[in-house]
Amino acid sequence: MDRKFPGYSVDLDCGTTHKDYMRAHGSRTARSTGLDDATAMDQFLLKIFPRANEDSSTTSSTSTGTRKLLGLSGLSDHIDQLLGGASTADSEFSDFPQEGRLGHPVVVLDSNSSTGNFAVDHDQLGVTSISSHFGSIKANCCVYKGKWAYEVMLGSKGVMQLGWASPHCRFNSREGVGDTAHSYAYDGNRTHKWNIRTSKYGSEWLTGDVITCAIDMDERSISYYRNGVDLGVAFTDVSVGPGYAYFPALSLSQQENVRVNFGSTPLRYPPPSPYLPLQRAPHPQLRQATSLMRWFERLLPVLVESRSNKVGELCVPAVSQSPDIIKCIIVTQIFTRLEPLLCLPYITEAVLLKCLLKFCNTSRHCAEQPYATKILDTLWTCLGDLELKQCLENLTVILQSQYRFSAITVGFKNQQTFLILTLSLLRHQRTRKLLLRHVLFDKIKFAIFLHVKPPDDKILSEIVPTVWWETSKDVEGLDDGIKGDYLRCCSQLKCRISELEEIQVEILKLLLDDRDFGDDGETSRSIFLSKFKEFLKDNVRGTRIQPTHLCPLPVILCFFHRLTRALRFYWDTLALENPDVLPSEDGYVPVDLFTEDRSTQFFAVDRIGGLFTYLKKNVRAAAQIPGASMPSDSSLVEILDGLIMLYNIAAHRHLQKMSNMRESVTEFIQAFEKIKMMLAKCNPSDREVRRELERSYKVLETRCIEHARHMAWIVSLIYSREKQQDIHWLHTTVLRTFEIADWSTAPESTNQMFVYIPEYYITVCVDGYKALQRFFGPTVPFEGTPGFHDTQLRMAQFLAQHFSDPRIANVDMRDSILEALASFVCFQSSVRAFEQLLVKYRRQVTQSLLQPLHGRSWPQINWILIRFWKGCGFGYRYCRPPHLTIERYRHAFDSMELSITSIHEPCPSMVYQQHIAEILLADDDIMTEFLNSCLNQLNWAFSEFTSMLTDILQDDSPTAQWETRPQLLCATCFDLTVGLLRVLEMVVSVAPQLLTDDSRPSCDVLLTRTVQMLTHVLSRVTNPEGGFRRAVTSNLPGLESVHYYPILTAVVGIFAKLILTATPRSKQVAMDTVLDEAGFDVKGFEFVLGAGSSSGAQRLGPGVTVSAAEYDRINGTFSIRKYGEISPEEVTQVEQLLTLLRHRERERAGSAVVIHEDSLCTICYAREESVAFEPCKHRSCRPCISQQRMNKNPCFFCKAEVLSVTNLK
Repeated sequence: MDRKFPGYSVDLDCGTTHKDYMRAHGSRTARSTGLDDATAMDQFLLKIFPRANEDSSTTSSTSTGTRKLLGLSGLSDHIDQLLGGASTADSEFSDFPQEGRLGHPVVVLDSNSSTGNFAVDHDQLGVTSISSHFGSIKANCCVYKGKWAYEVMLGSKGVMQLGWASPHCRFNSREGVGDTAHSYAYDGNRTHKWNIRTSKYGSEWLTGDVITCAIDMDERSISYYRNGVDLGVAFTDVSVGPGYAYFPALSLSQQENVRVNFGSTPLRYPPPSPYLPLQRAPHPQLRQATSLMRWFERLLPVLVESRSNKVGELCVPAVSQSPDIIKCIIVTQIFTRLEPLLCLPYITEAVLLKCLLKFCNTSRHCAEQPYATKILDTLWTCLGDLELKQCLENLTVILQSQYRFSAITVGFKNQQTFLILTLSLLRHQRTRKLLLRHVLFDKIKFAIFLHVKPPDDKILSEIVPTVWWETSKDVEGLDDGIKGDYLRCCSQLKCRISELEEIQVEILKLLLDDRDFGDDGETSRSIFLSKFKEFLKDNVRGTRIQPTHLCPLPVILCFFHRLTRALRFYWDTLALENPDVLPSEDGYVPVDLFTEDRSTQFFAVDRIGGLFTYLKKNVRAAAQIPGASMPSDSSLVEILDGLIMLYNIAAHRHLQKMSNMRESVTEFIQAFEKIKMMLAKCNPSDREVRRELERSYKVLETRCIEHARHMAWIVSLIYSREKQQDIHWLHTTVLRTFEIADWSTAPESTNQMFVYIPEYYITVCVDGYKALQRFFGPTVPFEGTPGFHDTQLRMAQFLAQHFSDPRIANVDMRDSILEALASFVCFQSSVRAFEQLLVKYRRQVTQSLLQPLHGRSWPQINWILIRFWKGCGFGYRYCRPPHLTIERYRHAFDSMELSITSIHEPCPSMVYQQHIAEILLADDDIMTEFLNSCLNQLNWAFSEFTSMLTDILQDDSPTAQWETRPQLLCATCFDLTVGLLRVLEMVVSVAPQLLTDDSRPSCDVLLTRTVQMLTHVLSRVTNPEGGFRRAVTSNLPGLESVHYYPILTAVVGIFAKLILTATPRSKQVAMDTVLDEAGFDVKGFEFVLGAGSSSGAQRLGPGVTVSAAEYDRINGTFSIRKYGEISPEEVTQVEQLLTLLRHRERERAGSAVVIHEDSLCTICYAREESVAFEPCKHRSCRPCISQQRMNKNPCFFCKAEVLSVTNLK
């Protein structure tokens, strides 16, 4: 293999030794040069290779008369003499064994000693626990005398116990390092030390920290250091003597990962002397490599300035040989000796990395790096293939380790330095391709280069010295100043992070270069795409029993954002060069990518229409979709497809996690405010109470300050406008993909392409909008995003078309779209966007919602219908349920007891109310099936609620009051009951003739069933001796939402619509139906109006006064008159309703007809038999058999099919 020397017109056969080369060129040079040339060469070489005890700056003045002149022919012997005659082939560990240690000189983790399952890196220095419990592992050496240390670099921050263990320790899934007699450990997650017993020790660690574990066998003590800071002596009186030796040992919980450094590379934070690393540094080789690299550094400026042979005081002599040949010979002499040394990781870090750092400009990432380029060119020319690969692999691993584990300063200087150095390496084309093929994804987790590690609390307090959080009572002026300082700190932090992100994006741009064709025809982009697909395969969660290659969620989220920016850069660049190509703003994924199975060829992915093999056999796909062309290089589209999957598998999960964290911060702030208010009201004489409140105040204040700083970091790194725009672009791209695949103007065959789209596209479409709507606000509200209204309309269109799309084979996918629709209509702007759809889509949505609820996700459908109604019902104009105090409301909301319909402002949709009325009035079948299923679900929900409530109230076990799960289920059933009642209220309001016009089919049956259900609910809820009253007064945790107000206002609202707004005849029929029910009692309406209720604020005791509504809750009474949400007109309606029912009851009492017992319907025993069944001739009343046939059930008695019914009279 021939290599060309960098910057010179000299070809060097790498198979030729430097001695052969010297015989062919060097000796000839000596014969053909004169004395002046020899002197010039001598002075030039001595400036690079000064003699022992000579400095290169003084060499020129040294007399040459008393020594032999140095020339190229004698350079090899001269270098060997300077190196002390040591052979570079000396054993790396020639001066072992070391006193006080036993084991192999190369220290690694011993997988044979592990307990549990571990994924061990190729170099046996990195480890990830994949055990379901604790997993433990030791190193392959132990110590019995002296002072020793090793470092653990944390890849995660969970439960881990790091330290030392004797050979006698036996670990298992429950007991790890520190849990046995002769093992000692530190856990920074719980800030405790462990040696059978545990006690407080150390500080809390973070991902990226470096923990130094030090043992002093002479003083019998063990100490720990965190990022070089001494945490103090953790253990004393460590057992030593015959039979006692200690191995480095680690215990990790599931998915925790670390890297250890026993001395294979220089320790990040060397402990104080005389502590030694477990693996001795290769000192002879280090001395040689340091000297050789120092000589190369002196020559390097001349190599870089190839047009000039003089740089500073160094001048290549003008002899018969060309300067290029001279430089070539010298570099060859140096790297012939450096070649085997650079394969050692220790040498790579201590010598090569140090050289790169010295010559690279690490202040500006866009600056040219000629020295780094020349060094890499030299490595490629002078090193053999295996040595070059090993050297670059070592260098990349070290760079990532340095970037990941270097100490964070206020300006992130260390992280910036190593990112720029990595960028310099990747700018070298051959190096970039080699690392892509063999290192970046195979030997390291490349995505870690794209992550920004958070600083610890100390550094964060320097970055954000002023803290602020939003409270319910901000002090004007003072709080504005503090808030301004806090926001300025956040802005400065964001700028510093943005500088790192710019470098990371530049790194990805290099890896996506598609114009660096090599001899093999591959580009960086093609190699990256192949590795990227493998990365996705390894990180798809749930694809293997024990996933071992999962990248942390924060890392993948950063990878997602950086890759998005790099991809859009190349996409838009191509669009500028080719006018036929769409810009990224209008991009989409062509569906032929899915029909050819290019997007997911590495792993199986379900499609919208089912399995790919089934679709390929049974569904014909169009060959082409009309529209603008896509980028000619399909690799961009494939990267976009992978980017969508990347968001699906991890990025969204981390956004959700951070959103939950922000909610927990809000809880701390609310608790702090409450304690502050209690402290202000506390009587100074109650010293114990005040002392306890002050202690709680200090704890919560400290936590709030910490959380405020953490939120500054999260807002700057994650919840920024730029990050929101990345997700917005991805979301609109997925929406456009669906629109193109399902284009209504395309040929019929094209519409079949929709089913080929992978299912995760639906998930990303739903989750992406959720993130935009819920996760980024209030920091960066979605409403402020450019294109917000257009995105809302398109999302509404997508949900309307596909929430009941039969082409979607997976029921779970249809349910996820339905849930997204339920969430979508919770916002006022979204409802208005939904109303702007074309009429055909609005009617399609409404008709789908009114399908029978059986076998569907009816709670979500119910919530959607309620959203269209909330704001129009009886006393249904609230956001916060009026019966809850602020504290009870927050508790109910935090415990997820309140449904989605209870926490948003009312925003009724008259448009969809009109569509509901039109469809129900126009289609009797839909109307009958919908109302029947609605009543069935209402009956089930209320029955479940009353049954569970009875069980809860009868449970008198000691743990009953602390077990909230039954209460939460009970409250959920109550909420479903109220929701179904509100849906009935809407139907009765927008189309009352469905139940009051006796000319309509099933009118009497539906009216009877509705009244039966309402009467049953009213009697159970208003019964003064019933369980509902006990539930309201008991104040059980989890049952805060169970109250008279929500359910009674819904029931009364339906009664009012049925009776007060009907025609005189319909009104009489409705009242008679109500009064015919055996369980009806007008006392229920009297209870609603406040029978037995208090009339104002009440005193519960000395100095304790509560509102009338709260007093009623305590005593189990109720009155709608006490709630401001009930208008005077609504109170009057209930009074009129009560008056009418009493009057009609008196009228009926004077004209009552006695029904003979033999004529009573044996099903309900409330009405007279009036019809006979055909053909079996059995009898019942018409409402009973009508209800039976509505549910498609056979005869009550003989189970025969009822073909028809005939009147008996």
